[in-house]
Amino acid sequence: MRFVPDSMAGRVALALIAGVVLILGIGIIVSASDLLGEPPHVRRSEAASRLGSAIDTIRRLPPDLRPDAARDFAAPDFGVTWHHPDAPPAAPVANEESRRIEWRLRRHAPRSATRSIEAGGLPADVPAVAGLPPENVLYVRVRLRDGSWVALQVERNWRHPTRLLRLLVTLAVVGTGLALLAFWLARWMTAPLGRFATAAERLGADVGAPPMREEGPREIRTAAHAFNDMQRRIRRFVDERMHMVAAAAHDLRTPITRLKLRAEFIEDDELRLKFVKDLDEMEAVIASTMELAREETAREPSRRFDLGVLLRELAAEFSEAGGNVRLACSGSLPVDGRVVALKRALANLVRNALTYGEEANIEVEHRDGRAIVRIDDRGPGIPVEEREKVFAPFYTREPSRSRRAGGTGLGLSIARAILRSHGGEIELTERPYGKGLRQIVSLPLATEGH
Repeated sequence: MRFVPDSMAGRVALALIAGVVLILGIGIIVSASDLLGEPPHVRRSEAASRLGSAIDTIRRLPPDLRPDAARDFAAPDFGVTWHHPDAPPAAPVANEESRRIEWRLRRHAPRSATRSIEAGGLPADVPAVAGLPPENVLYVRVRLRDGSWVALQVERNWRHPTRLLRLLVTLAVVGTGLALLAFWLARWMTAPLGRFATAAERLGADVGAPPMREEGPREIRTAAHAFNDMQRRIRRFVDERMHMVAAAAHDLRTPITRLKLRAEFIEDDELRLKFVKDLDEMEAVIASTMELAREETAREPSRRFDLGVLLRELAAEFSEAGGNVRLACSGSLPVDGRVVALKRALANLVRNALTYGEEANIEVEHRDGRAIVRIDDRGPGIPVEEREKVFAPFYTREPSRSRRAGGTGLGLSIARAILRSHGGEIELTERPYGKGLRQIVSLPLATEGH
């Protein structure tokens, strides 16, 4: 099933994906701010607590013991040194984080024992703690009340690019998975609605269309079962009515035959001919009615065929019978349908053109996945206000003219019924050049895999 943004499935999927992307975006912003800000161990406890403990311990010791005490606090990711008042350590390299870090470190350092706290990057002339890249070191310089200094180094591995990259990759993978899941879920939830729409369109064109598949969640299966049951009832209703019409038409043939036999005993020749002519017209109407009933209840199997081949056969048959038929058709036009029924529908249209317009010029083209068949004649045409009425059963614009032509008013009705059952349509317009009528037939072309 294709994904179309303006479909319900597309809209639900886009809404879910947008929500997931929004949540992930917020998560990335929060995570990035956490990564690009102070490390958790500096912001909350460990480094600041160790700094506070180191300052508090060092300030209580005599000056000669302070260097050893500072070394005792040192660790692979934590360096502490004590400096004499006359030999202060190098000042940190100030950066955009300095004030924020200094403010947080002051909350953990003993205020009564410190004069100032400075934080920033590691100066170029200060060696980093063994094993720490200089660019990943947070350097802090603290001046005690007695004028001496304590310098601290702590690892800033939270600024390492690979850590941020790993998080972004993880979030991207999770986000992609959630988006795909949301899309699949939306399609799974709304796909039955698409099947309902397709089935409804198919039912409108052909009450004998295959039933819906009863699958999916319980509610969908229940609705599909109800739809199929409704389709069966409609089909049964149509069949019963058509069979009744066909039976009535068939039964009328016997009394009409008897009337014809009795008409032969009428001595008045003129009256006898009128009787026989009226009975012939009644027989023609009955025959057309039975043809319509057969079409409505047809069980001809559908198969794929070439519409161009069918039109060429049809044109040849009418030409052999003396009809002025011209056909312009090239290329293959594969169509799925009932060959005999479609041939009957197109034959009715060509016959109309020959009967009322003296000729039938047939042109065929392929457009937007459909076969377009145009049948032009040179007749008087049909007024706009009557172009829909002529499709009604037994409707004739001029009864006297219809009798002369041998029509019953069912040709167009049968043709449209057949075409619509194949997903097609017929339209009547004026001929674009000269007088006459143009009959335009549209039929869906078969696609690969269907």
